[in-house]
Amino acid sequence: AGKRYAAPPGKQLKLLFRKWFRVHWRTPTYNFTRTMICIIIALVVGSIFFRINPVDMQSMFSIAGVQFNALMFVGILHANTMQSFVARERTVFYREKAA
Repeated sequence: AGKRYAAPPGKQLKLLFRKWFRVHWRTPTYNFTRTMICIIIALVVGSIFFRINPVDMQSMFSIAGVQFNALMFVGILHANTMQSFVARERTVFYREKAA
């Protein structure tokens, strides 16, 4: 009577990871798109700083700043592409919750 959830947290986490893996495995176009975006951005940022030899702190900070911005850009792109999956999963969640 004192149990709040039907399954312990470890089992819930295991089931959530399994569901997440299956959702991503069933959408190869999404995975391909994410991989290609990462490769293209890596090539662009890498080509910008290919032959630059940092000689002072200012050039080091410039390189670090561009790398940080590239990572933030990739993260924002992935967050935007993830919204369709979240919306789809939310619909399934509410449908299963109502049943």
